[in-house]
Amino acid sequence: SSGINAEYGGAKKLGVKCRNGCNHANSVIGYTKDTFLLQESYGKGWGQFKNGTWETPIEDRCGEAILQKAYFTVIFYDYDRANAYYEEIDVAESQLSYLEYKPGLHFTEEDLKNIGTAKNRCAFLGWNCKGVFTTPDGELKLIASVSKLGKKKKDDSNLVMTKYFRKRQMVIYLRNDGTKKYLKIKMPKKGDPKLGMTNSKKAAPFFTSYGRIISYRHPQYHLVSNTLVKIEGDIKDSRKIDPDTKWTLEDCNLQNKASGKSLDLEEMRIQKKKSTLIEYGITGKLTDMKSDTQRFSVGISGKWPLISSRLGRPLLRNKKTRERSFSQPGGKTGVSPFRWNARQLISMIGKPLDKNFESASGYFEFSPEPENAVVPTGCKLVVESDRERRLVVVKKKRVRMAHGVAKGVSERWTLQPGTI
Repeated sequence: SSGINAEYGGAKKLGVKCRNGCNHANSVIGYTKDTFLLQESYGKGWGQFKNGTWETPIEDRCGEAILQKAYFTVIFYDYDRANAYYEEIDVAESQLSYLEYKPGLHFTEEDLKNIGTAKNRCAFLGWNCKGVFTTPDGELKLIASVSKLGKKKKDDSNLVMTKYFRKRQMVIYLRNDGTKKYLKIKMPKKGDPKLGMTNSKKAAPFFTSYGRIISYRHPQYHLVSNTLVKIEGDIKDSRKIDPDTKWTLEDCNLQNKASGKSLDLEEMRIQKKKSTLIEYGITGKLTDMKSDTQRFSVGISGKWPLISSRLGRPLLRNKKTRERSFSQPGGKTGVSPFRWNARQLISMIGKPLDKNFESASGYFEFSPEPENAVVPTGCKLVVESDRERRLVVVKKKRVRMAHGVAKGVSERWTLQPGTI
């Protein structure tokens, strides 16, 4: 969009004249060799065409101003919603078993109206949905399982191969650092699933969505306090999520395994007229789990402030210089939020931190194994609405909630990544 101020009357050719300055937004919605067609922000009844649009020659004052101020829209997929992606895979239709409608999964015919809605629903179904397939007659199906082909026989020569979208889920395993054990789920024949601790081979996979920690194998359940509770309503409806069921991370070491570095504070000396001001920015340094300058509080999903544990302040951005620092809030500064996307830390305009925790030159790009991936390590797993309440392990095997100061508990967790 471009902040051109356009007025009618007295201009050449198309009856439009422009003034310098950024007063409001216009969107370029079409063009010819010589002309731009723009959507004005004054409303649908404005302008010569009575629909909120106007034209201007590319080479006149307005066209030149638009070219100077215009920005391309950057669009990237929000993997943070359910942390799933799809790969197109060869398959014989006879290998596929289709997912049937089940109570509690909130899977309906509406989810199959197009490939996008089908993938979206499949992403939230965890282990139950393995992918999406379009039949030869154009019907969409969710896949419950994919069998392996047996050894080729002579009569297999007519086997017709096709393709389906195989789902890959980016999951986390909750490792308790004090006990070096992982959270597990035991599903009894009757009643709700139970939590316990186990070794890595029996660890339960989870995926995150809208601040919740959801069981991959039992996606109708999510972690609430130290229990698994059945999700009420549609799992992908973010409007009906109880704030008391959302989690966040405190006092984490944010590690990049590819570089061996962690996010750290960087001292910045700013020279004033008669004094030197010391502020702090962010950088990457070799991982030191004992360093309090490498400890930060972050969200699990959605946008969130990056808060330094040592300074007790969020990272801010100067609105004039665009520089980021943990300066005192006020004046020309505002919070500089981050979010997760496919295990990467990205800004709100889609620029990731690279493996050295420097701002990458480009925008977010998806990769199944990104070198920019960040692992939250040694974190306190706390309830977003009451940060004094946190998940702990007592006597190496009992999963409990602690509030305030607690002794004899293991309260540090690592969100170990995996892909299923």
